[in-house]
Parts: sequence; C-alpha cells; structure tokens
Amino acid sequence: MKHSEIYYQADYIPGMFENWWKRFIQNKLSFVALMGLGLFLLIAILAPLIAPHDPLVQYDEVFLPPFWDTDGNARFLLGTDALGRDVLSRLIYGIRLTLELSVTVVVIASTIGVLLGVATTSAHKWVETLILRLMDLFLALPSLLVAIAIVSVLGSGVTNVIYAVTIILIPHFVLITRSAIRIEMEKDYVTAMILDGSNKFRLFYSTILPNIVSALIIQLAVALSTAVLEITALGFLGLGASPPSPELGTILSESHIYIISAPWTVTLPGLAIFFIVFSINLVSDGLMDTRSKEQ
Repeated sequence: MKHSEIYYQADYIPGMFENWWKRFIQNKLSFVALMGLGLFLLIAILAPLIAPHDPLVQYDEVFLPPFWDTDGNARFLLGTDALGRDVLSRLIYGIRLTLELSVTVVVIASTIGVLLGVATTSAHKWVETLILRLMDLFLALPSLLVAIAIVSVLGSGVTNVIYAVTIILIPHFVLITRSAIRIEMEKDYVTAMILDGSNKFRLFYSTILPNIVSALIIQLAVALSTAVLEITALGFLGLGASPPSPELGTILSESHIYIISAPWTVTLPGLAIFFIVFSINLVSDGLMDTRSKEQ
C-alpha cells in the first residue's frame, strides 16, 4: 500500500525591520511625515533636473513677487530676490545643500560615536572615564554655543561647519550606544553566550549590535533634525556656507532685512526649514512609539 505524502507549510516569521514597518505605518501622522521627508530627499536628489533656473544667475527682474500675485510672472513661480535670482531654484538647491551637509554630519558623527560608545564598554576603566567626562563636557554647554565657538576658532565655511556640528552630535551617539549595550549585557542570552565561550567580537557584532539597531535608528533621526537646525543657524549667523551659496540658513541671512518689502524671500526658506525639521521630528516620534510597542 502506498503511503500518502503529507506536506507541512512552515509558518512565515517576519524579520525585525518588517515588524517595525508594520507597526510604524499604523501611526498615520508619522507615515505622512515620512512621505514628506522622502519628498524633500527626492527634491534634493533631482535638484539639477527640476530647478527651472540656475540659482546663482541674476536677472533684471528684482523683487518680483510669486506668480499668484498680480505683479507676478509665471517665468519665476516663487518670484525673485534682491539680486534678481529665482527664489524657487534657490530653495530647491538650498534644500539639497542643507540635507547633504546634514546627512554627511550624521553619518560621520554616528560612526565615531558608536565606536567610542563600544570603547567605553570594553576598554579599561580609565579610558571609559576619560571618554565619558569629555562627552559630559560637551553636553553641559548649549550645542549652538559650542558650534559657534568651534567655527569661530577654525573659521567660517562649509567644511568647518561639518566639523563643528559633528563634534556636538558625537556625545549623543556615545551615550546612547553605551546605554543600549549595558542593557543588553545584563540579559540572559548574553550571559549564555559568554558561558558558551563566545569572544567579544562575535558577541558584539553578531548578537548585541543587531539588538541595539532600533535605538541607533531613533538617534539617527533625532541627530538629523539637530543637524539641520544647527547648520541653518550657523548659516544665518554668517558662519556657514558663504553667499551666494544657496544654503537655507544663508538664504535667510541674506533676505531677512527684506521681510517687509519682499516677505516671500524670507517666509519661503523659513517654511522649508520648518517642514523639514517638523517631518524628521514626527518620524522620530513614530520610531519611538514603534520601539516602545516592541518592548
């Protein structure tokens, strides 16, 4: 007699990121904010293709209002500034430059911060104490004040702004990494791996690091928001990208004196900064809610 064959289909177990995504999209506001942030990133990537004019070219039409105004011109949809430059093109390239600088700063700061955070949990006690006291020193002072002091010493410019903002973001990554690792080290699965003879390298990179990724992702979002604010603030103070560079803070610095006579040259870059930071903060709040549900 021929035996019938029975097949069993294994249950599908979603991964960590898939679970995160399913919980994240339940927060409608954060999901919409993520789409908005994605739109800003798309604008930054496609800036050379979608900008109608060169952001540095000066036209004869000075202080031309946006197209919906009776004196507006469809050639310049959002009007022109004091030098006759197209406001829309400068906004598009300003978003590109601001986000480019912010992402660069966050990548560098997170890499250095995570490495230092790991060092505080595995190095000698004096190394841990030295690193933590140095981090406490930077955190004890207002971040913008520290950035201004660093740029004042090094000199203004985009490169020095990257150095300054990176330095003020590193302590946050150090402390969040150290705290997350400490929490994981107290769990039973880590003790079991240590008793099983696992070395420190394997223990961290194959076991602990995947379990602290969620905390690091949240800190990345928070750091990106901080980086945008710090970079635009330094640009507004004249310590960042120098004119005529189309950075959002620099654009605000150039046009704020025309807030009465040409308000569109001030309100539009200000709104761009606001919505970028607002979108990032809503996304980070959604990530925090998702992580709290996971725990």
